[in-house]
Amino acid sequence: MSEERFWNTDEYASTAKFAVPEGAMTMRQAGRIFRLDPVPPMVESINDYIVSAIRENDPIYFTYFLHHYEPRLNKRVYRFLLTEGIDRYDPLRFMDYKLSVVLALLECLQNYDPDKGADFLTYAHHFIGNTLLDCRRYEETGSFKSLDEYKAARGIAWIRNTWPYGISFEQCLHNFICISLVTTMFKIN
Repeated sequence: MSEERFWNTDEYASTAKFAVPEGAMTMRQAGRIFRLDPVPPMVESINDYIVSAIRENDPIYFTYFLHHYEPRLNKRVYRFLLTEGIDRYDPLRFMDYKLSVVLALLECLQNYDPDKGADFLTYAHHFIGNTLLDCRRYEETGSFKSLDEYKAARGIAWIRNTWPYGISFEQCLHNFICISLVTTMFKIN
């Protein structure tokens, strides 16, 4: 989508009401911000919206995609917040994570090539996970310089939390390095 286009959504309206007092947004509202009225035209697969957005260079198809993808997106963000132990009932935090993922999807859209055979969501899956981790990393201000450094620290924490009690930090770090080396060797071969 190299050239700029006007995002014309005159015939569609969002079902979400954005005129809510500060701090009064509910999880119901946060979970339905991409819902359109009337419902966009049906297609065989939501990936068809992405292909149309690229081929016709029209971002309205991405809006249609979001309308249908939003329930799955909500589950992905909700599950991430749940596993991270973050307050998953905070609508503003939920919106921050969700909108960050939508921005990542827009970035993925620019590099996605439907002719290579992969569905858009398959292509974007890795980027969505990294975006959620980035959101989490930003909440821990100043603690990590890069996403790779953050992933390494999470790997050490995972080993520490899943190995038997009584394991020292040195043993944990040694195990992490061994696992990382083995994983790296398999990726090279």
